[in-house]
Amino acid sequence: MTPYVQESIDRVVENIGSLIDQVQQKKHFFSVSAWQSYRPIDVYARVQYRLCDGQQFRVITIANIEIAEQFQRQGIFKELLVNLEQLAKLRNFDAIVVESLNNHDLRDYLLGIGFKPINQHEPMIAVTLYREVRREQAV
Repeated sequence: MTPYVQESIDRVVENIGSLIDQVQQKKHFFSVSAWQSYRPIDVYARVQYRLCDGQQFRVITIANIEIAEQFQRQGIFKELLVNLEQLAKLRNFDAIVVESLNNHDLRDYLLGIGFKPINQHEPMIAVTLYREVRREQAV
């Protein structure tokens, strides 16, 4: 992975950390979101409470993921997930949610590494998946 790509991942994760700071400064936990655009990565990120298969979790949600085509095969998404899961654990969050999954390869990859449909009653063509981060899991 090039330093350029690693810097993009680091900036996305750092800015999601800033969203967490904004939420933690409030007395009540609300959803805070922002578009993260650091080429080659564009992702919509949200910090929120969310029901995941009937349980209320504190989650980091990422959506509308776009990775510039020439970088897609460099493991950027996997590295982004690793970094987000570390951030979630450090900040005492429960899960990572990936939504708006119209990319079947990405959805299949996530299902293969332990992500589950946010509602177990959804068909397997689910476009919103989550994985708990409270326990150690490999990406």
